[in-house]
Amino acid sequence: MNSKQHYRWKDDLIGAASPPNQSALKKSPDIDWGELQQPLEWPETVCRCVCKQCGLTGEIDLIYARHLLRIMSLMGNRPEVPLNIREDFHRYYFLISYCEHCLAKEVEIVLREIKRV
Repeated sequence: MNSKQHYRWKDDLIGAASPPNQSALKKSPDIDWGELQQPLEWPETVCRCVCKQCGLTGEIDLIYARHLLRIMSLMGNRPEVPLNIREDFHRYYFLISYCEHCLAKEVEIVLREIKRV
């Protein structure tokens, strides 16, 4: 079996991987506003965090939210709204440039208010 046949056989068996579509990585995913408006599931959660690339949404606690705010301060884009206690975060979500599943590692963090639908 030559190497070309070997790779074709492997692709048929387990599938071929193609490089990610770079233009798809640059656009924001469709955000599920209904999910963002749902009550938070875990008692220690203060808000949600959404990956800009894949749309993965997760709940984060106060420690992680403050960590994101510190990074935003270092980057010079800390939000003007006061975010001191747990309840201050409930109307907002963080939009981050990547998660543990995404390729690009350029850091970008934005705090946005949840739209009401």
